[in-house]
Amino acid sequence: MLVTAVTTWADNVTLTPSTSTTWTNGNTYVTNGDVTIADRITVEGDVTLILTDCYTLTAPNGIEVRVGNSLTIQGGTNGTGKLTIEKNGISRAGIGGGFKKVGIKKYPTQYGNITINGGIVNVKGGAQSAGIGGDSNSELDGNGTITINGGIVNATGGNKAAGIGGGNCSYDNGAYGGCGKIVINGGQVTATGGENAPGIGPGNGAADKTSGSLVLGWAKTLDFIQVTGGNSSGAYGFSNRLGSISFADGKKFNIVGVGEATTENIKKKVSLTLVPKGSEQNQLSAATISGISASYDLTGSYLDIPFSVSDAEGHTLTLGTDYTATLGTTSQESTTIHITEGGKYTLTINGKGSYTGSKSIAFEVISIGFKKDANGVDYINMPKTGIENATIPEGVSSFKVYDDGGAKAKYSNSYDGGLVLTAPDHYVLQLTGTVTAEVQVNNPLDYLMVYDGGSTSAQKIGDKYGSESGENIGTLISSGTQMTLTFHSDVSGQRDGLDLTVTLKRDLGSCVIADIDDQPYTGSAIEPDLVITYEGTALVKDVDYEVTYSNNTIVGTATITITGKGNYAGTTSKTFTIVKATPTVTAPAAVENLIYTGGSLNLVAAGTTDFGTLLYSTDGNNYSADIPTETNAGTYTVYYKVAGDANHNDVSGSIEVTITQKAVTNDGITVTIPSQTWTGSGLTPVITVKDGETELIKNTDYTVTAPSGTIQDAGDYTYTISGVGNYSGEKAATFTISPKAVTNDGITIAAIADKTYTGSAIEPGVTVNDGEKTLTLGTDYTIGYSANVNVGTATATITGKGNYSGEKAATFTIIPKAVTNDGITIAAIDVQTYTGSAIEPEVTVTDGEKNLTLGTDYEVAYSNNISAGTATVTITGQGNYKGETTATFTIAQKAVTSDDITIDIPSQTWTGSEITFDEKAVVVKDGEKTLEQATDYIVTAPTDKLQNTGDYTVTINGAGNYAGSITAKFTIVPKVTTYGALTTSEDQIGKIATIDGTSIGTVEITDNPVVEAITLNRKFSKDKASTIMLPFDYTCDKADGGVFYDFVDVKKDEQTKNNQWVATMTKVDKLTANTPYLFMPADDINGITFTLSEKVTLNTTKGGECQKADKGSNWTFKGTYSYIKWTSDTKDNDYTQERSDEIGKVYGFAGVAKTGINVGDFVKVKSGAKIRPMTCYLLWSNTPNASKTRGASDEELPSSIVVRLLSNVGPGNQDDDDNQGGTTAIGTLDTETGEIDFSGWYDMSGHKLSGKPTKKGIYINNGKKVVIKN
Repeated sequence: MLVTAVTTWADNVTLTPSTSTTWTNGNTYVTNGDVTIADRITVEGDVTLILTDCYTLTAPNGIEVRVGNSLTIQGGTNGTGKLTIEKNGISRAGIGGGFKKVGIKKYPTQYGNITINGGIVNVKGGAQSAGIGGDSNSELDGNGTITINGGIVNATGGNKAAGIGGGNCSYDNGAYGGCGKIVINGGQVTATGGENAPGIGPGNGAADKTSGSLVLGWAKTLDFIQVTGGNSSGAYGFSNRLGSISFADGKKFNIVGVGEATTENIKKKVSLTLVPKGSEQNQLSAATISGISASYDLTGSYLDIPFSVSDAEGHTLTLGTDYTATLGTTSQESTTIHITEGGKYTLTINGKGSYTGSKSIAFEVISIGFKKDANGVDYINMPKTGIENATIPEGVSSFKVYDDGGAKAKYSNSYDGGLVLTAPDHYVLQLTGTVTAEVQVNNPLDYLMVYDGGSTSAQKIGDKYGSESGENIGTLISSGTQMTLTFHSDVSGQRDGLDLTVTLKRDLGSCVIADIDDQPYTGSAIEPDLVITYEGTALVKDVDYEVTYSNNTIVGTATITITGKGNYAGTTSKTFTIVKATPTVTAPAAVENLIYTGGSLNLVAAGTTDFGTLLYSTDGNNYSADIPTETNAGTYTVYYKVAGDANHNDVSGSIEVTITQKAVTNDGITVTIPSQTWTGSGLTPVITVKDGETELIKNTDYTVTAPSGTIQDAGDYTYTISGVGNYSGEKAATFTISPKAVTNDGITIAAIADKTYTGSAIEPGVTVNDGEKTLTLGTDYTIGYSANVNVGTATATITGKGNYSGEKAATFTIIPKAVTNDGITIAAIDVQTYTGSAIEPEVTVTDGEKNLTLGTDYEVAYSNNISAGTATVTITGQGNYKGETTATFTIAQKAVTSDDITIDIPSQTWTGSEITFDEKAVVVKDGEKTLEQATDYIVTAPTDKLQNTGDYTVTINGAGNYAGSITAKFTIVPKVTTYGALTTSEDQIGKIATIDGTSIGTVEITDNPVVEAITLNRKFSKDKASTIMLPFDYTCDKADGGVFYDFVDVKKDEQTKNNQWVATMTKVDKLTANTPYLFMPADDINGITFTLSEKVTLNTTKGGECQKADKGSNWTFKGTYSYIKWTSDTKDNDYTQERSDEIGKVYGFAGVAKTGINVGDFVKVKSGAKIRPMTCYLLWSNTPNASKTRGASDEELPSSIVVRLLSNVGPGNQDDDDNQGGTTAIGTLDTETGEIDFSGWYDMSGHKLSGKPTKKGIYINNGKKVVIKN
């Protein structure tokens, strides 16, 4: 097969990182996952890109669409698929043109057509190149059209390049950097120019060099165009170098924040946003945020700022319905902003519902009074005059207080000011620091005053602090949330003044102190732990507070004084009660499981106490330290107590203890009642009860309950022993009356008469007497039978019952049943078919419903049971049967159509003349037995003339023991002649030849047979060359399934790196008998049926005639009609010196698998290799083994040979590609493995290449011609 071109058609290509960066004509490229393609993508032809929803294509080096090509970008169903292009430093557009550069000069290029219908396209151009459009120095004219119909497009140009349009012009006085037509029919388009460049239009260049045009036309409410020029004058949103700007189809637009747009008023604006007219009211960029000023003063702990939002037509919008709001990054849930500290803030509103877009407003909040110094420390200055209120802001826990001179400068003259400091709820103020002030004779002229409250009328806690060296005021703590400070100076201020620190401490009085449980007296100081919490948070002792205890040893009320520490201040107290201690008493334990023994028993185990003495009593009045005891069974109460004193409580209690009655079921208590034998009269038992060795007293220790009824018949009678007094429970005792034994001499069994066999158990009645009394079956005895089914002696066994016991036996006789009895029948026997042997069918004999058993119940004898007719069966009883009876059955003739009847009629070979049928040659068998003609069967010969090949009908009719008729076939077969692996077959139609490609038989044809058809049965593998030699001339046909090649030569190509050897074969259309060829199948085939236009003659007279190469060549291509084996093993039966010398010089092909031979091999012969008849081999044929030729040793023969197959024009046309000839396949023959490898790339001279060529030309790959059109 010759590959000359690539057929193009529309196809979907799923993008992967390894997808080719050349996108070819007609193809659609699809994102089915996030994918990055690192190299720049080049569009060749018309290409579509589909951005599937939720997936992103990242192409950092952009997509090149040069003039003459087009790219269409489609979005998915929801338009969320994304294309991201971030170009940096390379002078190519994000989507669009590239550039050419010769030397240091760049030549202009043009971009093709680019259409965006959907998706999200974020694209940035390279250095001096547009985001979408031209590269650096793009042509002014001839560029394609950029069309945006939908989607979200964000395009940013490189330095001096437009976001959408042209690149920068860097030479020829600004004559380049142009763009083509730009049409925006929809979408949300943001175009930002690079430095000195417009958002949309030509790039930076000469103002008089206009280029391109812009058409705007859409009406979707949410669509817009936002354009921004670079940071220089003249870099407008829409370039002033555009040839024209127009609105399509009478469309009208608004400039957001300005009004209706015209093709003139949108020019020369650095930044603007266009929306369809009538939709601006829904754009929040045109909305008004009211109620917010640029700056606010925070004078307290918080500041609330209300605001409202109205659209372009003055409609008030609703938060949560029309818009959402955020303050910085925090969601704003109401239209009042709550501020608790100074700083810079930004409120942003975002469209919702019918509104889109966003708008922001910034403002600043300045804290009044409290400030931070350079180190971030909070401080406040004391006013020079008047008293100001200062609420400490949230989050401030400590701050400095200075005079008006601050931390370093001196305070002012005539100072008379003050501060009222107010802390948050539940806090107090702690004041520390120094006051450096002017004094006169130990009388301060300048001083600080401190008041515990919100005015100077409050309790004074600091009076006239100040000294010239700096007086430390100590630690002053307010009792509440306010403290007032005043500072006074005379007319001169000469000192540093105030350096005070105010620290907020949580008021210990605002904390919750949990109540303390009453504490028992211990004799030592009692200091229970406190649980103190502030707003649910537990305070830590010695970290947040300290405690002292008083009156905490004796019984009464104790006090805990709590003093704040760390972040807490103030003092409070908590009381608790010390109560009398209760001695710890371990109560005496009742002794468990006390059971009456007849002796004295301790009732309890001693208890313990940690105070005083534990006393016991059994009456609750008389106590002693002794453990109480009792003897008799019963329940007792044991009382115990400890007497208290002034510091201890009394403790008392009681416990019940039980001495349990002894159970009469105890193992130690026995009951004895001797048994008695049945007499027929009532009996009275003798009962004895003992506890160990002590006999108990009836009605004192126990009572007896007798069973109801008369105590007379044999059996067990239960008496109940019930404990009383010191005994309890019940115990059953048995009194036994034993039955009389039936073996007693006075008990007899009457004789039993003989019984006839019935097939079932025979159980005759039995009479038993006890003296004059006849016993009753089922009451006095039961009967069991044994051996009572079959003929013989049976036994009846009497077993006593009721008042009788034991066993006694009697026997009786069972006699046989006659087979002539009316109840015994022989089943009818089916008709049997003649077998030639005695026939003994199974016989079924029944006795009523019972089938009798052969060999057990009867024997069978047969007579007259071989030939067809009536046979007899004789039945003779045995075992349980006796006598004799007979039955008959029929033996029928056997059908000659039976499966085991076989007929053999020898076939005869076609002669061309009539053949006489020989009836005696017919052999009929019944299984292994040969039947006799005329006795067992009769033959009827065929009625047709017996001359042509084919099948003829013979009829066989049964006789004697056989019946029916059957037909058989007599065959005349073609005449077959064998010539080794080739055979001919001849009949009245003609002569054909068949070649067995797997045979190793020598083909030798000397009688020149003429045949009309030839078939070669031999497997060929697709694209695997095989050798072949045929004993007839032949004109090739396409139906042969492949191409035949003739041997030309084998030469060393010294132009190649390794001086490759090349074997050349040329295609032939006519084959000459007895000549070796190479056959290349087009597919896997199992053989060749040669298409003959006329009869051909077969002969092997010149078998193996060689065709030599060019003069001086050492190579010969030989064919063989014999099996050949090359072996150096002299003991091998196939060894010859000639073949041994050829080892290492012979190369053999193989086309069919056989032992030692591989399909498709071209094998350099080693010892043990072999080939079949009618195949060929290459031979290096100049010198014997181990000799030198042309200065080369045998070891220099090639390890691989390049095989070049030529068309029928012949060598010399290797580069021809006009279907007139030339190289059609090149492969490599591996002489070690024997395979011809047609993989890899070759030039038309057979030189193997390192990989796929990049140069335009004709090459061979995988055995096929391929045209590279790079």
